[in-house]
This record gives sequence, C-alpha cells and structure tokens, in this order.
Amino acid sequence: MRWHPRRRDGRDLGRRAEPEEDDISGTVTPDEAPGPESVVDPLSSATDATLAVRARDGDVHAFEVVARRHGPLMRVYAGRLLGTDLESDDVVQDAFLTAWRRLSDLEDPSRLRPWLMRIVSNKSIDRLRVRRDHDDIDAHDAPASRAAAPDRVVESRLQLDAMWTALDKLPLDQRRCWLLRETGGWSYAEIAEALQLPVSTVRGQIARARKFLLHEMEAWR
Repeated sequence: MRWHPRRRDGRDLGRRAEPEEDDISGTVTPDEAPGPESVVDPLSSATDATLAVRARDGDVHAFEVVARRHGPLMRVYAGRLLGTDLESDDVVQDAFLTAWRRLSDLEDPSRLRPWLMRIVSNKSIDRLRVRRDHDDIDAHDAPASRAAAPDRVVESRLQLDAMWTALDKLPLDQRRCWLLRETGGWSYAEIAEALQLPVSTVRGQIARARKFLLHEMEAWR
C-alpha cells in the first residue's frame, strides 16, 4: 500500500519525483535500498521535535521520516493489542493518516512518539470493539464450548460486554497499560519504553486498573 499524503486543506500533495515514496510503514524494497555511494538523508538524524514541526508546516518528506522511524514500533504495538499481525498494517496506516491530519493538535513536538502511540492505541482499541460487536463469540471458543447451551453463550457475551464497559471507564493511560500487559503480554519495561513513561508509573497504572476492574466485574466472579 502506497501512502498518498494530502494537505490538511484536502488537496493532494502528489507523489515525490525521486526517490519514489516509501510505504508509510517504513518498508524499503531491495531496489530502493541505499547503496554505499548513496547520500545520507539529512533528516534521518533530525530530532522528533524538528520533524514534527516541519511536517506540521507541510513537509511531506519529514513525515515520511517519522513513519520510517516509528512505524515498526507502532506495528508491533498494534499487533500485540490485536493479537494478530494481519490487521496491524491497516491500523498503523490509519493512525499515520490521522496523525498527518491532526499535527496541529500536537502541543509539544518533542512528545511526538507518545502522541503517535496514543493514536495507534486508540485505533487498535476501536478495531477490537468492532471485532467484539461483529464476531460470533463461539468462533473464538474452544471446540467443546461450541456445544454449550444457549444460556451459557448469552452469559459469556454479557460478561464480555461488561468487561468492555468497565475498560471504557478507565483513564486512557490505565487502559493502554492494562491491555498491553494483560492481552499483549508486554513487560513493564516494554510498556514504559513504548509509552515513554517511568516503569513505576506503568506499574501503578496497571495496579489501579486491575483493582478497578476487579470491583467492576465482582458480579461475574
């Protein structure tokens, strides 16, 4: 999939002349890979703050550098939350398009990465909600569960809905940390690195989320 950026007024920015645009995910094909004689892109060593400011001013190439730099982590993040890599590319693509349109909302350019991670986190959670709303619950159960009585299936669906309702009540950071820990299996250090939070803060967020969810789900225990 090729990324065709558009100005925030809706006009197409068009393709770059040379070299051909990289895929927004940061993938470089062998033909596009730089050779030993290639000139180093001066923006490749620019800070996130510099890239964010330039991209906010309409510099498409600066945003391409942002995509190459942060796309791999965002893809891993989305894959862990979704439990599959099959949907992560679409989620990351959508996240970058949203980021491009909303660069003016980024108050602190030096916080570019956590801002991007927040966007891809929201996109991943939205995808999980869609999956919850449209997938049959028995499609994800073990074979033995497929023969369960209808009342058990209804009860399981109600419990799942209650869990999502409780998750929606959590503050954003608590929800992101909890999902990465409990569904993605990330370590505290990995979560802290991805969200640029102290490990102690991550531990605290997860502990508070667990306490709240235990209280909210008490009726289902």
